[in-house]
Amino acid sequence: MLGNILSLRNELGLSTDDTLITEAQLLTLVADSLIASLNHHENVKAIPATIDVLPLLTKGLNVNVKFKKIDDIEFKRECPVFGILDIPVYHGWIIDPQDIETSNAIGSKSYDRLMEDLTDLQIRNMRTLSMNTRDPENHESDEVVKETDTSGGECSGSRIRRDGDWVTFGGTTSNEASSSAVNIVRGSAIEMTEIISGSSTSTSNENEDEVGITARQGELIKNFLENNASQLTVHGLYCLIDGIKDRELCVLFRNDHFSTMFKFEGALYTLVTDLGYIYENGVIWEKLSEVNGNTVFVDKNFRVYELEIEECTWDDEILKRKNDVCCNFLLTKWS
Repeated sequence: MLGNILSLRNELGLSTDDTLITEAQLLTLVADSLIASLNHHENVKAIPATIDVLPLLTKGLNVNVKFKKIDDIEFKRECPVFGILDIPVYHGWIIDPQDIETSNAIGSKSYDRLMEDLTDLQIRNMRTLSMNTRDPENHESDEVVKETDTSGGECSGSRIRRDGDWVTFGGTTSNEASSSAVNIVRGSAIEMTEIISGSSTSTSNENEDEVGITARQGELIKNFLENNASQLTVHGLYCLIDGIKDRELCVLFRNDHFSTMFKFEGALYTLVTDLGYIYENGVIWEKLSEVNGNTVFVDKNFRVYELEIEECTWDDEILKRKNDVCCNFLLTKWS
C-alpha cells in the first residue's frame, strides 16, 4: 500500500524494467523514501524509530477509529510513517448524524472504547442474573417476623431470619412496628439490606455515569457495528467523496484492510491488488460508488473495463512466489 502510493508519486525509485519486487526490496525502498523526506520534515528524530517499525507494516496495522470524521484514525507505533511520507489515511465508517439516538450512544468514543463498554455491559448483565438466581440448596429464604413483648403484646422490634440465623433490628413502638410490617416483605437478602439501611435511589442516580452504558445504548451500538460490518456506511461514502480533494492519493481503511485510493473527476477509485486479476491487464482500479453494489473496474485511463468470465488457471510458479509479490498490478500494468 505504501509502495503503491510512493510509486504512483514517482518517489519509490523503481526501474521501469522491474516487473516483480520482493517484500525485503520494497521495505528498503520505502526506508530510502523516509530518509529522503528528512529535508521536508521537522521531526528528524522520529526517522530511526519509524524505520524500525517498517517490518510491522507487512503484518498489518494496529488502528483505532472514531465515527465522526473520515480522518479520525488513531495509530499506534506506525503513525509517524504516514505523517513523514505525507500520506493521508481515511475511513468511511461514519455514523449518520440524522440517526440521533445511535449518534448520541456512540458519541466521540473510539472503536476500542465501544468494545470495552459492550464488554462491561455484558459483565454487569451476568452479575445481575447471578444475583437474581440464588441457589436454593445453599440459601434459605429470608423471613421477616414481628416480635412482641410479654406484657401487652406490643411490638418491640422486627427480626430477619437469614440462613438459619435471626437478626433483630429497629426496636419500635406499636404504631411504628405496624408501619414497618407493611413495608417489609419476604424477599432476597439484598432487598432486605436496602430496606434496613434505608438506601435511596439518589445514590444510584449519582453513580449512574460511573456504571457505564445502558442496555438500550448497548443495543444501538451493537446494531450499528453489525449492520455496517464492512466498515463503510452510506453517509461515510458521501463524506469521503466530499472530503477528499480531486486527484488526491490516499489510503482507505475498510474491512480491516488498507487500500490505495484515488479521487478522479469526482469519483473514488481503489487500486486493484487481488491476484485473481493478475491476467486481466485492463483491470487497474475499482470504482467505489456504493457500499454494497456491483463492482465496476476501469483501466489506467479510468475507462470502464468489461471482464470476460472464464476459467482461471494458475501457474505453479506464480503460486509459489505470491507471498513475495507486491505492487504486482502497479508494476506490470501501470507503465
